Amino acid sequence: MHIEVGAIDDHPDTFRVEGLRLMGAACKKKNKLEIVDEVSTDLRNVTLSWFREASSPDNITLPVYLYRDRKNLLFTLDFDPGDIQKTSLYERSVAVTSNNSLS
Repeated sequence: MHIEVGAIDDHPDTFRVEGLRLMGAACKKKNKLEIVDEVSTDLRNVTLSWFREASSPDNITLPVYLYRDRKNLLFTLDFDPGDIQKTSLYERSVAVTSNNSLS
């Protein structure tokens, strides 16, 4: 699965997802992560698509959970860690949550 954060254009092979939040970091253009002081940040204009794409060894794979309690893993997505070491992001427990109104 491929994610694009900040997408403006609609494509027939993608669908938009609203309400995703990134816990422990923020996502800037081109799916690049940065560490912030906020507990969580909104992921705006998210599009998902399914196509075969080689995963870059530089990317970090983050879990997407159903709720904030992180009990139900839905799937994983790849992000660009930028200049941040992957271990720092894992130590901060950076993850995506899909429903923040419950649990």
